[in-house]
Amino acid sequence: MYSSNFGPHSDPRDVDGPPTLAVPVSPPPPVPAPYLTPPPVADLYLGCSSWGDGDHDAPVTGRRPPKVGDSLVGFRLVGELGRGAFARVFLAHQEALAARPVALKVSLRPTREAQRLARLQHTNVVPVYSVHDEGTVQVICMPFLGKTTLADLVRAFQSEHPSRASGRRSTSARAARTTSYDSKSKASKFADSKGGAGPARAPVWSWSAAESPPLVGDPRAVLQVVAQLAAGLAHAHARGILHLDLKPANVLLADTGEPMLLDFNLSLDTADPDRDRIGGTMPYMAIEQLREMRDRVGRTVDGRTDLFALGAMAYELLTGSVPFPTGAKDVRDIEAQVALRQAGPPPLRDKCPDATPAVEAIVRKLLAPDPADRYQCADDLSEDVQRHLADRPLKHARETSARERFAKWRRRNPRLAGRALLAGAVLLAGGFGVLAQHRHATNAALVAVDRARAARAELDVTRLDLILPDDPAARARGTKVATERLAAYGLPGDAKWQTRADVRRLPDADRAALAADLGELMALLARAKWQDAEQRPGERGALAAEAWELASA
Repeated sequence: MYSSNFGPHSDPRDVDGPPTLAVPVSPPPPVPAPYLTPPPVADLYLGCSSWGDGDHDAPVTGRRPPKVGDSLVGFRLVGELGRGAFARVFLAHQEALAARPVALKVSLRPTREAQRLARLQHTNVVPVYSVHDEGTVQVICMPFLGKTTLADLVRAFQSEHPSRASGRRSTSARAARTTSYDSKSKASKFADSKGGAGPARAPVWSWSAAESPPLVGDPRAVLQVVAQLAAGLAHAHARGILHLDLKPANVLLADTGEPMLLDFNLSLDTADPDRDRIGGTMPYMAIEQLREMRDRVGRTVDGRTDLFALGAMAYELLTGSVPFPTGAKDVRDIEAQVALRQAGPPPLRDKCPDATPAVEAIVRKLLAPDPADRYQCADDLSEDVQRHLADRPLKHARETSARERFAKWRRRNPRLAGRALLAGAVLLAGGFGVLAQHRHATNAALVAVDRARAARAELDVTRLDLILPDDPAARARGTKVATERLAAYGLPGDAKWQTRADVRRLPDADRAALAADLGELMALLARAKWQDAEQRPGERGALAAEAWELASA
């Protein structure tokens, strides 16, 4: 907690994780030159965490630094919470105020951090109570809000998923792996590097050794944290304060649940450009920040630099690894780090399959090499994250997946989507019905045409059978065929036979030809009936009546 390099589960003497880098700022040249030769990197140093051995920021005071058990400006130091490149942080009791627990950041070099923190009042920024000077020692008093940082969750995740972590497994990761949960006290106890149990704490960010750590690898939870940190950055940027050392170790997860920005030791007040040191933590530094450190001239960073670091943090929280890894031998090779950033991060979704294309679009926009291609302010980032969490399309980042946008619309409008699907189903069913009806009508028309043309094809044979005078067998055969053909169209009894469906389906030419053929057929059949009546006196009356009916039709 409250540390640049350490989490609560690591031995405070164990230096682990990427260190904070700092270099002195060179005064600007009196006359602008077209090319400024970068100063050598020989004096680029790593902030030391041991005050008694090589601390570049520790003046020669002739007295030992404070330690646990000491009383300092009215505070009793009861435990060490962590240490970073420039300070140690203690859990202390404020003796004048009911021995309330507070966090004391003790530095052997005075800084402007307290004055900058005092200008910030936001839920996602650790506040400052007071600042005290004891000779060459500066003490910043802050509320004690918890012990867990994002770095603790990342280390625990890497311990559970060693294949996702680059390099060796850290001591702090091994310590995080020994987390245990006491079901009786409802508090977690964390084993230190010597195997002893640390003090119990609130269980908000507790998890058992058998469980995966929360948040890391969960895109929705990570985006919620990113949105809150973006809100804290927007508040700081609006007041002219740039953090410039954002990383998981500098984000406290308060016991009340909020992620909170801390450690503004390298921060910049844009209204006061006088800077004595510039730097940051290599895996989270943007190109312009790296070049500032190379050239020792601090004039190019702005709020978008902090957003780049937030993007690197988001990538790490999603995948368990930083997008631009830095080995011990790489910290001085700034040009190699610049080249890594210009090439872009590895594909996010290859390492975090649960991340959607929109999540990857947000992270890639944050990590754009050119500041002009990043989110231009923290509010824009916060808006895009909130839109994504609300299943709305992104506004500032390019969302390439039409499938995801449709899925968002469907989740955003479940009733409308259901109605649309129902309407689509009805329309589809109706379309199929119309298609079936059309097909049926087409088939019926084809059948009608075939039958009409078959009747015409048989007409010549039937005509010959009906007109042969001395061949009763042929006349009987012709009479039978003619009667069947006429009956198929309701003749001779149906005066409206031409309105029948099978007749109406015929083309005009076929309908006219059919009418002529049927008329001729009735005339021939009437004549055949008269001949039968003359040859069969006993049936003459009935046959004559049939002949008359045919002739009249």
